Amino acid sequence: MIINKPGRVTDRVMLLGREESCVYLLKCGEEYALLGGGMVHIIPDLTSQLEVFGIDEQRIKRIIIHHAHFDHVGIVPYFKRRWPWVKVTASKRAQRLLEQASVVETIVDFSKLLLAKNNMEERLEEFGLDIRAIEVDQVVAEGDRLHCGELSLEIIETPGHSSCSMAVYIPEERVLSASDAAGIPYRGV
Repeated sequence: MIINKPGRVTDRVMLLGREESCVYLLKCGEEYALLGGGMVHIIPDLTSQLEVFGIDEQRIKRIIIHHAHFDHVGIVPYFKRRWPWVKVTASKRAQRLLEQASVVETIVDFSKLLLAKNNMEERLEEFGLDIRAIEVDQVVAEGDRLHCGELSLEIIETPGHSSCSMAVYIPEERVLSASDAAGIPYRGV
């Protein structure tokens, strides 16, 4: 089964964003987490979906970055400003990359191109991309286990697509969030 429309996947997992760039919301009891940092142009979709689905943003406590490519960190600066309490979580390698001015400059440049393609270039500052780094609040590694309310999030390092890639396994839901592991079926391609 392929689920490509925003909404419920399981009772505790929700797909948000768009077909070409999505994040998953984990409902972990009183606390929520976002898996993935998506592309910058989905910010309006996400803010609308949070409202439409009645998501209490105060409960979102963590954003997990699977790897440090522009299409997986685009929403992070905006939501970190909107939710100052949220912990951005990533691998040590991703943290190092997201501290490098040249890496962040490339992320911003690609995000600018994406915003222009979507006729949203005037929203660059609003979306928080006037940045020199993307701060990672918590570093995780192979075998680490995070707790999100009543759910466990097991970290699995998966270098290959990028040197900083990781997957997250949620045993209680039997869900593996593996980032770019299988490609993106989009518009029949």
